[in-house]
Amino acid sequence: MFRKSMYVCICALIFTVVLLSPNGFPTEKALAASSTEGWHLIKTNYHVSSLDVKVLGGASNRGGGLWDTFTCEGNEGKMTLSSTRKDNNGNVIAFYNYRVKWDTPPAFIAPNQKTGFNIEVQTIGNKSWSSPPIDAKFDLANLGSPSYATAGLIRFQSTKGETHITNQATYFESGKVIPAGKKGDKRAIWLQLGNSYGYSYVYEWKEASLATPATPSMQNLRATAGNKQVCLTWSAAADKQGLIGYHLFRGTGSGKETTTPVTDFPIKDTSYNDPNVFNGTTYCYIMRPVYSSGMGTVSNEACATPSATAACGGQKAAGSGTEGKTVDEKGNPILPGGIGTIILSINNPFMTVNGAQREIDPGRGTVPIVYNGRTLLPIAAVIEAAGGTVKWLAAEKKVTIEQKGTIIDLWIDKNETLINGKPGMTDVAPIIQNSRTMLPLRFIADNLGAKVDWDGVSYKVTIQFK
Repeated sequence: MFRKSMYVCICALIFTVVLLSPNGFPTEKALAASSTEGWHLIKTNYHVSSLDVKVLGGASNRGGGLWDTFTCEGNEGKMTLSSTRKDNNGNVIAFYNYRVKWDTPPAFIAPNQKTGFNIEVQTIGNKSWSSPPIDAKFDLANLGSPSYATAGLIRFQSTKGETHITNQATYFESGKVIPAGKKGDKRAIWLQLGNSYGYSYVYEWKEASLATPATPSMQNLRATAGNKQVCLTWSAAADKQGLIGYHLFRGTGSGKETTTPVTDFPIKDTSYNDPNVFNGTTYCYIMRPVYSSGMGTVSNEACATPSATAACGGQKAAGSGTEGKTVDEKGNPILPGGIGTIILSINNPFMTVNGAQREIDPGRGTVPIVYNGRTLLPIAAVIEAAGGTVKWLAAEKKVTIEQKGTIIDLWIDKNETLINGKPGMTDVAPIIQNSRTMLPLRFIADNLGAKVDWDGVSYKVTIQFK
């Protein structure tokens, strides 16, 4: 049964304001004023219960010789939460452990339209207890807290119409349109990850202003449909100081862009042809410049529907191999406290594992490449260095990766995957190149719970396995 009592969250988190920030890159550089009328995301908060409970040794005393401990790991967009009840002798009576991954809600909500975001909830293990359901609400009445009251709230619903979800991946959409406000009004989306803990996304209503036009980088993103690709162009950022490149974010519908960029590394040019799309599906994009100090402002949204009869005006298709960038190797520093730290560089056949240099593909000299915007490499040495295993079933062209209880199945030239037996999807399929099996690093690392940093300046990837 679901637990009714509240618990204090005992964990270390990075309380960072995040606006559509992809994992591994700096957070918001500066939120510029917008000239678009509507709700603008201005702040992200982590919130916990303020319930006053007696805590001893990291556990709350429930009475009768029962002690409950709640822990959480991760930060905005991906968290693992657990609760355990023990008796005075330390015997486990009940527990649950679950993972929640979600996209940051849109940075802008137009008036009188619905809004939403992608979310995935997965129970990792449990005994006697079930994981608490996840829900989200838009606070119409500015209640100022994650109240369970129904007045003044617009609840979010899954694609099945459920307002409280467990063990599923879905698009969480507001049950009604979000009404207009007036200048200075503030409202919030409350995402409940459990009993009185979660995230709030604070929005402010801003009126249209003709006196402050958007910069070219904010208004000129264009998308053109092609055959199994979408060709995108945009204006160069007005602010060139510290500019590394640009990130595109894709979604299957307006306002549904994910927080994972289309390419692992920032795009250096002001155009990109996205090959990781299917004909007949509408794709929408936003763009953000990437600076050494953080992320720039969000562009306008541009959408296109690729089809067999469409063309991108003669632009060169992306995804023909690497991006031609050779890393200038100046040494591989180890991150502080890096237990299980692996560092790779594009076009470099060596990696470092906790400071020790190893070949990525022993005796063959295979290097990581950028293919269709994603980093691909022979993954075996990386997984084995992290304490996992990789198996190859030639008859099915199938790769099975297992690491600390997580099993990932992938197939050559197929986007479909299995994560612990549940269907998944990778936007770039595994390939065979020069007789070597090349697998998408970001997809695998994310699903193994690793922390990944993508250095767009040196084309270096740092992976930390716990």
